[in-house]
Amino acid sequence: MGLQDISMIERAIAYMEAHLDEKMDFERVAGAVHYSKYHLHRMFTEITGMTLHDYMLRRQMTEAAAFLSFVRTFVLLAAAILILPKLLGIIGVWLAVPAAECTACIVSGYSLPDVSPSTRLVQRCIITV
Repeated sequence: MGLQDISMIERAIAYMEAHLDEKMDFERVAGAVHYSKYHLHRMFTEITGMTLHDYMLRRQMTEAAAFLSFVRTFVLLAAAILILPKLLGIIGVWLAVPAAECTACIVSGYSLPDVSPSTRLVQRCIITV
């Protein structure tokens, strides 16, 4: 595994990140980095520890989880603004916003998947170089 292979994987990841919202065609990814799809798949799996397909699924799931996290934050914030002042006898919403943000952060921390192939790629590059 050389620097050229690592550079190819970085370019493939950048291409996939740029086209994350599209249906991924791995021949297009391979064409973007000027390798055959078989060689790209083999090198990507060797360097990152996951297949191209797994990477795309995990990234799309991460994006969906982040979106749901933002929706959850909004719902908790709206509920906190409407309910907390009445429950605690607060005039205004000055305490409701931090309480909702804290609750949303805790809930989101438990629901987001641990996916970070670029971190894994950087760790492998540091170990091998």
